[in-house]
Amino acid sequence: MKYESYSLGQWVGVQIRSKKINKLDLEKIQLLESLPQWFWNPREDLWNEGFEYLKKYTEEQGNSKVTARLQYESYSLGQWVMVQKRSEKNNKLDLEKIRLLEDLPQWSWSVKKEN
Repeated sequence: MKYESYSLGQWVGVQIRSKKINKLDLEKIQLLESLPQWFWNPREDLWNEGFEYLKKYTEEQGNSKVTARLQYESYSLGQWVMVQKRSEKNNKLDLEKIRLLEDLPQWSWSVKKEN
């Protein structure tokens, strides 16, 4: 991602790698963490966000049956669920995430048809 001809994405990557190898001081870590929607592990954090929406939906509905176009609290929950199902089908979803999903009431790996 470029911002005013600056490679912001590359800079963010350097900050994340620097923290991983303990070469980023506490003040810089705190500054970065004060930014809205800052993620140290974006993929993992975004997965957890989607799973939390799915858990909340499941608690309200009593099941985890989600159609592909379902919007839940302004979150594209149906799209997130479809990505998980495709990832599992392509062996790109780790076992812990599979277990978490399968523990939800009435979870199914098959795709629910739209009405």
